Amino acid sequence: MTGLLFRTTPLLAAMLLAAAIACGCGTSQTTTPGTPKKTNPAPSGSVGHFAAGVALEEQGRIDEAILEYEKAWQCDHESAFIAVRLGAALWRANRREQAKPHIIAAEKAAASEPKIALKLAQFYLHTNRFEDTMRMCTILAATKRYENEAHHISAEALLNKDEPKKAEALLEKLVRVRHENRDWILLGRAREGLRQPSRAAAAYAHAASDPAAALKAIEIYASLGNFANALDITRRHLWFIPPETSITGIVLALPPSPISSINPWHWNPKEQTRRSVLRSAYVRIAWHALTHRNYKIAHNALAESIARTGEYAEAHEFMKAINAMQKDKTNPTNS
Repeated sequence: MTGLLFRTTPLLAAMLLAAAIACGCGTSQTTTPGTPKKTNPAPSGSVGHFAAGVALEEQGRIDEAILEYEKAWQCDHESAFIAVRLGAALWRANRREQAKPHIIAAEKAAASEPKIALKLAQFYLHTNRFEDTMRMCTILAATKRYENEAHHISAEALLNKDEPKKAEALLEKLVRVRHENRDWILLGRAREGLRQPSRAAAAYAHAASDPAAALKAIEIYASLGNFANALDITRRHLWFIPPETSITGIVLALPPSPISSINPWHWNPKEQTRRSVLRSAYVRIAWHALTHRNYKIAHNALAESIARTGEYAEAHEFMKAINAMQKDKTNPTNS
């Protein structure tokens, strides 16, 4: 799981803001959380402050978000939904003593309201509270609506606890009943933890519409010398990423040079566009091909990269070194 703890779509935020326009919030004194009686962000003007807090939190402006959540809480201090969001935000801001009463307030509603249990499970997962995460997942697993999500969160918690075998068992059941990239990606992580690279690559390949998962599959297949699969994923998935797609959080830097006669190449593009991701895939295939002394695959991968993404100096530098190695009679050339 990546990103913020709890995501709200722009459409939902707009709806909440629209509701706020129609009904303002009166002033009230800050109230110590008690037992929440409501599990939604209404009534009245609380929705406007709540929506503003969500928008600010998604921008990383956590202190400003907290101010909005606190205003929402002043409007409606019986909402467990506001309590859990405010508590989680305060915790993120390292204001843990202030966060605790709100988390406790949300806990009191969790047993009877799975939506709150879900928010708490996500919060506990991201704060590495394993037992609390699993406790919330037990509540979720008892409901038809949230059963699958409970398994996903439980699996991630187990991976964080270095128990990949238990996580794999949950995820193998999960991918049979739903087909979400994030489940396959976790399964890939579990199999990597079990030191089963080929099976891990196969799991990542199932999620190859996600560029990060595609690169993981390509990397593992290429490291194993399975260049056919690595190139197939590159061509079937990375070629067709829409140019306007925002791609973030992907490590594109290369590992150390696999051949001592080639100088280390510190290629780490700042931009993360379709072009840079494609180049990263091809260069990694070439890099691993050199490790396997397969100069033809290395050369062809770079040539294809230039054909698909345009000229770039590093590829020509790399190809020049490969060609020099091919001419060296002491180095075998694989076909």
